[in-house]
Amino acid sequence: MSKAKVAVHHLGGCDRCSWQTLAIADWDEYTLVHHSLLKNGKSIPKNLDVDVLVLTGFATRSDLKKLKKLNAGATRVVAYGACPTTGGIFGLANQRGAEVISVCNELYADSAIMGCPPNPENLRAILLKDADDSSQPLCKTCNRTFQEDTFMEIVRPYVIESADLCYNNLGHPCSGVVSAECSQRCVDFNAPCRGCVNLIECPSLGMISYFGT
Repeated sequence: MSKAKVAVHHLGGCDRCSWQTLAIADWDEYTLVHHSLLKNGKSIPKNLDVDVLVLTGFATRSDLKKLKKLNAGATRVVAYGACPTTGGIFGLANQRGAEVISVCNELYADSAIMGCPPNPENLRAILLKDADDSSQPLCKTCNRTFQEDTFMEIVRPYVIESADLCYNNLGHPCSGVVSAECSQRCVDFNAPCRGCVNLIECPSLGMISYFGT
């Protein structure tokens, strides 16, 4: 029985998520037939025919024609990382007239893996159809102590004065309350959570409720 074929194609932006896919030591029953970071990988086959297409990086509206053709050449499509799923950090450039889009909003994707970057083992689980949908809030695993006090101010720039108290109590907005635990865990590197792995459907409302604005 022949192995299922996988192609990993990077769209734009940093290569971090694309590199993460190479961290999968064993593709098991899959064969990696194309990867943007491997030798001769810059140009994807014109007549793509694979079982799974993994997309990394951000796309712009001008990429839609190419994306539709790529999607047509794959049985399953996986959006890997914050950029293809939501536009990621590069989507902020839209404030200056850019046209960064969410691949998941514009085209159908069978699976979306959040994170900046995500854990490569999450991709491996998706490929093997063994994904675990259960996740818990990052706040549940953070070592800092939350105090039931009113947040009186938001502090800028980041000057973290305590290694034990919740970032929100210190005036540094942390999205851990609306985000799932991830592989990067910014909170462990003395920085508030950026919220790249959403846990609830509308995180903005959750944050508004949390801060009691």
